[in-house]
Amino acid sequence: MKKLLLLPILSLLIFSSSCSNDTKKEKSTKSNSTEQEIVLKYAKHFKIYKSDDAYRIEIYDKDKMIKDFKVSKNPKSPEIIKIPIKRFVATSTTHLGYIEYLNSREGLVGFPKTTLISDSILHASALSGELAE
Repeated sequence: MKKLLLLPILSLLIFSSSCSNDTKKEKSTKSNSTEQEIVLKYAKHFKIYKSDDAYRIEIYDKDKMIKDFKVSKNPKSPEIIKIPIKRFVATSTTHLGYIEYLNSREGLVGFPKTTLISDSILHASALSGELAE
């Protein structure tokens, strides 16, 4: 009697778990078959997908995607961001260290409060008017 009861329960568990995993995999591969996900080791809350000529970035808030955009060296539409980015705005003093590290000071065109800049070269740019507030 126990064997008769155990067999339907076991088969139901195996069947339900195999179906749910397969459908999730099929949906993700069917939607973007030419894109490959770049596996990120430490970063969270975003995913990067690479296709032949562009990258697509999805930004998440917990499990919900809140924004996605594409970047490419040869954009085919105005919605795609052209890379490398030549001009940008920083919104925090914490970004300034990375700008210096990337040797990209000349690309910075705006900053919200230029009096907070401690980098002497960027501070001089702000005083001369090259860096907008």
